[in-house]
Amino acid sequence: MKHMRKALKTELGTHHVDYLVLIIATVFFLLFLKFFQGERNASYLTVLIFSAFYILWGIIHHMRDDSVHLKNVLEYILISFGVLLLMMLLFSS
Repeated sequence: MKHMRKALKTELGTHHVDYLVLIIATVFFLLFLKFFQGERNASYLTVLIFSAFYILWGIIHHMRDDSVHLKNVLEYILISFGVLLLMMLLFSS
């Protein structure tokens, strides 16, 4: 547990701007979802835009410290499409 805490502290200390951008974007994403609540197309577009942002954010985040690899990119893509699929299921009901 100590090792994990130290690694997290190092990661947040080194890339605090990256994570601040991600947190701010996530807050805006949630606000837009709340604002467009009940409007399926607008909500879907909001999720689609945030998914694309998340993929780009992940690539840029890893490019900044030269750790971008195909598995990292695939991870961000799979997480984005998983969230997109989940949201589509929620919006369809």
